[in-house]
Amino acid sequence: MKVKQSAGDFIVSELLEFPKDSRGKFHIHKVKKSKLSTHEAIDRICRLTGVKRAAIAFAGLKDRQGRTEQWISIEGKRVAIDESNLKVYCVGRSKKKIDSTMSRGNRFKIVVRDLVPKDLAAFDRNLETVQSFGLPNYFDDQRFRCLEQGQGFILLDLLKGRTDVALRRLLASKTPAGKRETGDAKLRRLLDRFWGQWEDCRRIARGPMYAKVFNHLLKSPEDFEGALAEVPVRTKTIHLFAFQSFLWNRMVGKGLLELCKRRGVTLPSVAGPLFCWKELDQERLAEWKSLRLPLMDGQTQVANPAFQKALDELLEEKKLRRSDLDALKLPGFCLKEESRALMLKPEDLEVGPVEKDDRNREAKKRTVSFRLPRGAYATLVVKRLFAADAPGKPPWPRRRKHRS
Repeated sequence: MKVKQSAGDFIVSELLEFPKDSRGKFHIHKVKKSKLSTHEAIDRICRLTGVKRAAIAFAGLKDRQGRTEQWISIEGKRVAIDESNLKVYCVGRSKKKIDSTMSRGNRFKIVVRDLVPKDLAAFDRNLETVQSFGLPNYFDDQRFRCLEQGQGFILLDLLKGRTDVALRRLLASKTPAGKRETGDAKLRRLLDRFWGQWEDCRRIARGPMYAKVFNHLLKSPEDFEGALAEVPVRTKTIHLFAFQSFLWNRMVGKGLLELCKRRGVTLPSVAGPLFCWKELDQERLAEWKSLRLPLMDGQTQVANPAFQKALDELLEEKKLRRSDLDALKLPGFCLKEESRALMLKPEDLEVGPVEKDDRNREAKKRTVSFRLPRGAYATLVVKRLFAADAPGKPPWPRRRKHRS
């Protein structure tokens, strides 16, 4: 099974409602982009139009893979861009800038390729189950680019007081074996080679962020905390959310393993296997439809005892105390609790016919489309729809009981 083999295989349309006002100072624009992340698209809009970055607001981030449509507001200015992979045009005005409260989720149209008979059989077996019982609302691989790039969870290093290790992983991590090395990865490899030779690092790595970091280290060679303060907030936030999301995934997975008595299917993920239920009784279905679980900080308490137990075990596994999560005072790296729905159910799910795959010899393809709430991952839904039913090793071993 393959997704995102070409840009047209993965189409995302942001669903958004904004209060229209012809005299509003915020100009609402639709952005159509391909092979650009939201931040990359906004940076290009600023370069092409002269709009200040602070004047642009949006409801949510979109991945650079595939074709996406989303909305932005620009304060005090109307712009138009017509390029091959970026189109921007104004659709109206509003007294309010766009924010996340205006989002009604996203509509996805996904071509799943390189399907063999067992994949198609799994889909037919799973479709009704997913429609009836949904799936856990895990964070998927897009949230964990730091693992794919070899950086790991730098927040874990910071929580353990390893500020120097965190900075080195952030700027000079090596690409994991088997992964294609990009331009950024080559730069990180060079920085790792010359790490500690700050003059050489400043010469090798050009750009505002690197200049600030290595200029600081030239003045204060051991002040890694001060150097981290020079890293853009956007970058720090990405790593903060990655670790917090990892904790949520593991807490939910460990809790579900016990609650479902380990009966379910397991989905692959770069951050560790994801356990999913198959079917639920009506009482549990009704309860979990409305259940929300917290992305944790140092004060987090989970009302559901099974998930609280899983959280306690997870902190013990990571050798963390609850107080550690509030002890970190570095700007941009402070955890803050927020809640996330446990259950994800794709709405308006439509399934196309099985077709010959024009990109993979002797394989089939199938198109699925559905609507998801903001913050949910369409790739996770695709994984669940095509999940193999064969039993495998559980995601995590049982905890051994110590004999007295």
